[in-house]
Amino acid sequence: AADASNSSQILKEAGDDYWDRILEESLYMRMKYGLEITKLPDITYEYAQSEVDRAVALMEKLQAVNPKELSHEETLTLDILKWSLQNAIDGHEFFWFGFPITPYSSPLTMVHRAFTDFKFESETECEKYMKLLQQYAPFVKSIQNRLEKQFTKGIIIPKEELVMVIPYLNMFVKEGKESLFNVA
Repeated sequence: AADASNSSQILKEAGDDYWDRILEESLYMRMKYGLEITKLPDITYEYAQSEVDRAVALMEKLQAVNPKELSHEETLTLDILKWSLQNAIDGHEFFWFGFPITPYSSPLTMVHRAFTDFKFESETECEKYMKLLQQYAPFVKSIQNRLEKQFTKGIIIPKEELVMVIPYLNMFVKEGKESLFNVA
C-alpha cells in the first residue's frame, strides 16, 4: 500500500496533468487566463479517442491512491477528478450525437471569439494571428467532415433545430468591416 505522502503525490500529479491538459486544449480557459491562443480545437473522432485514452491512463494512475491516506480536501479532489475522467470516458460513445454547428455546443463561438478578441500588441502578433488564421479553413473542413460522417451514420440534426442553427451560422458570414477576421 502506498503511504499518505505517495497517495497525495500521485493525486497531485494526476490533478496537475488533468489541469495542464485543460489549459492546453480549452480555448475558453486559455482566454480566461490570458494564455496565448496558438491552435484551434481538434473536433475529430481520433482526437476525442486520444483524450479518452488520456483519461483512462489517469484513472489507472489514480488506482494507486489510497483515499484513507488523504486529507478531506484531497479526497474531494480525488472524487471530482475521477468523476470528470469517468464522464470523459463514458461520454465518448455518444461522440457522433454531438453536432458542432448548434449554438449551444459549437466550438465556432469560442474560435470566432479567439479571432475577434485577438490583441495586436507587437509586430510578432500579426504573424501569430496569421498562423491561427491559416488553421481556420482546415478547422471548418473538420466540421464539414464530421457532419458528413454523421450523415453516413444516419445521424442528422432534427429539422426543428435548423430554426436555431441557420441563423447562428449566418451571423458568422460577414464581409468587409463586419467580418470576424477584420483587424483594421
